[in-house]
Amino acid sequence: MAIKYILDTSVAIKWFSREDETDLDQAGKLLHKLTIGEIEIYTLYFLLIELANALMMGKKMSAAKTTESCHLLQTTPIKFIHLNSGIIDKAAKLAERYRLTIYDGLYLALATDYKAKLITADKKLLALAELTVSLEKYH
Repeated sequence: MAIKYILDTSVAIKWFSREDETDLDQAGKLLHKLTIGEIEIYTLYFLLIELANALMMGKKMSAAKTTESCHLLQTTPIKFIHLNSGIIDKAAKLAERYRLTIYDGLYLALATDYKAKLITADKKLLALAELTVSLEKYH
C-alpha cells in the first residue's frame, strides 16, 4: 500500500523553479515516487492559486509559463481536493492553536482529515513534527 502525504506549495514550487531553491534532489525523488505509485499525494486545489502567485510574484515568471506550470501539475497523479467548510473550520482552529497563517492551517487540516503527514519545506510548519515531514530529510 502506498504511503500518503499532503503537499504544500513550498515543495511544489521546487518542481517549476530552481532559482533560490534548496532540496531539489529530494523534491525530484518525491515526484518520481509519486509517478511510479510508491506514494500518494493529496493537496488542495488552493495550492494552484498559491503556486501561481509564488511563480509570478516571487519568481517573476511570465503569465504563460505560470499557467503552463499549473496545468502541468494537474496532469500528475496528485489528488486535488476541494475546499469545504469543514476544512476551513479545522484550519482556523489549527492556525489559532499553532499561530500559523490560515493558508498553512488548510494543509494541516487536510493532513489530519486524511491521517497523513504534511510534506513541507516550510521551517515554521516543521516545528510541528508530529504533523509534518521535512522535504530536506525525505529520501
